Amino acid sequence: MKGKNPAFVRKWLLGVAKTRGIFFIPEEAFTPYGAMIKTCLCIFEKLKEGEIANDEEPVFLCEVENLGYEATGKPKAGSEVTEAISAFHEQAGWK
Repeated sequence: MKGKNPAFVRKWLLGVAKTRGIFFIPEEAFTPYGAMIKTCLCIFEKLKEGEIANDEEPVFLCEVENLGYEATGKPKAGSEVTEAISAFHEQAGWK
Protein backbone atom coordinates (compact mmCIF):
# COMPACT_ATOMS: atom_id res chain seq x y z
CA MET A 1 0.00 0.00 0.00
CA LYS A 2 1.46 3.35 -1.08
CA GLY A 3 0.29 5.45 1.89
CA LYS A 4 2.21 3.40 4.46
CA ASN A 5 5.59 3.72 2.76
CA PRO A 6 7.82 6.45 4.29
CA ALA A 7 9.77 6.72 1.02
CA PHE A 8 6.53 7.81 -0.69
CA VAL A 9 6.08 10.59 1.88
CA ARG A 10 9.69 11.79 1.51
CA LYS A 11 9.42 11.88 -2.27
CA TRP A 12 6.11 13.75 -2.10
CA LEU A 13 7.51 16.28 0.39
CA LEU A 14 10.54 16.99 -1.84
CA GLY A 15 8.13 17.91 -4.61
CA VAL A 16 6.05 20.37 -2.59
CA ALA A 17 8.25 21.84 0.14
CA LYS A 18 11.75 22.45 1.41
CA THR A 19 12.80 21.55 4.93
CA ARG A 20 13.65 24.69 6.91
CA GLY A 21 14.14 23.24 10.38
CA ILE A 22 13.91 20.19 12.60
CA PHE A 23 13.40 20.43 16.35
CA PHE A 24 14.12 17.27 18.34
CA ILE A 25 11.71 17.05 21.29
CA PRO A 26 12.37 14.99 24.45
CA GLU A 27 10.59 11.65 24.87
CA GLU A 28 8.67 12.85 27.91
CA ALA A 29 6.92 15.62 25.95
CA PHE A 30 3.73 13.63 25.58
CA THR A 31 3.97 11.49 28.71
CA PRO A 32 1.11 13.39 30.43
CA TYR A 33 -1.08 12.18 27.55
CA GLY A 34 -0.03 8.53 27.80
CA ALA A 35 2.66 8.45 25.12
CA MET A 36 6.43 8.07 25.52
CA ILE A 37 7.87 8.54 22.06
CA LYS A 38 10.70 10.41 20.39
CA THR A 39 9.32 13.34 18.47
CA CYS A 40 10.61 15.75 15.86
CA LEU A 41 8.89 18.96 14.86
CA CYS A 42 9.63 19.60 11.20
CA ILE A 43 9.26 23.06 9.67
CA PHE A 44 8.63 23.16 5.93
CA GLU A 45 8.27 25.99 3.44
CA LYS A 46 6.01 25.45 0.47
CA LEU A 47 7.87 25.65 -2.83
CA LYS A 48 6.91 28.47 -5.15
CA GLU A 49 5.59 27.55 -8.59
CA GLY A 50 8.47 26.26 -10.71
CA GLU A 51 10.86 26.08 -7.71
CA ILE A 52 12.72 22.83 -7.05
CA ALA A 53 13.90 21.69 -3.60
CA ASN A 54 17.66 21.96 -3.18
CA ASP A 55 19.37 19.30 -1.05
CA GLU A 56 22.33 21.67 -0.57
CA GLU A 57 20.33 24.29 1.40
CA PRO A 58 21.12 24.25 5.12
CA VAL A 59 18.49 22.92 7.51
CA PHE A 60 18.24 24.31 11.05
CA LEU A 61 18.62 21.50 13.61
CA CYS A 62 17.89 21.95 17.30
CA GLU A 63 17.54 19.60 20.25
CA VAL A 64 15.18 21.01 22.87
CA GLU A 65 15.89 19.24 26.15
CA ASN A 66 13.68 21.36 28.44
CA LEU A 67 10.15 22.18 27.29
CA GLY A 68 9.26 23.90 30.54
CA TYR A 69 7.45 21.02 32.20
CA GLU A 70 8.26 17.63 33.65
CA ALA A 71 7.07 14.24 32.42
CA THR A 72 4.18 14.50 34.89
CA GLY A 73 3.02 17.78 33.34
CA LYS A 74 4.23 19.84 36.30
CA PRO A 75 5.88 23.18 35.30
CA LYS A 76 9.68 23.15 35.25
CA ALA A 77 12.02 26.16 35.21
CA GLY A 78 14.51 26.72 32.40
CA SER A 79 12.41 26.16 29.29
CA GLU A 80 14.49 26.27 26.09
CA VAL A 81 11.51 26.75 23.76
CA THR A 82 11.76 30.54 23.34
CA GLU A 83 15.52 30.31 22.82
CA ALA A 84 15.10 27.57 20.21
CA ILE A 85 12.49 29.59 18.29
CA SER A 86 14.72 32.69 18.34
CA ALA A 87 17.70 30.66 17.10
CA PHE A 88 15.58 29.27 14.27
CA HIS A 89 14.54 32.77 13.16
CA GLU A 90 18.14 34.02 13.35
CA GLN A 91 19.81 31.10 11.56
CA ALA A 92 17.13 30.00 9.12
CA GLY A 93 16.23 33.57 8.20
CA TRP A 94 12.52 32.85 8.00
CA LYS A 95 10.87 35.28 5.64
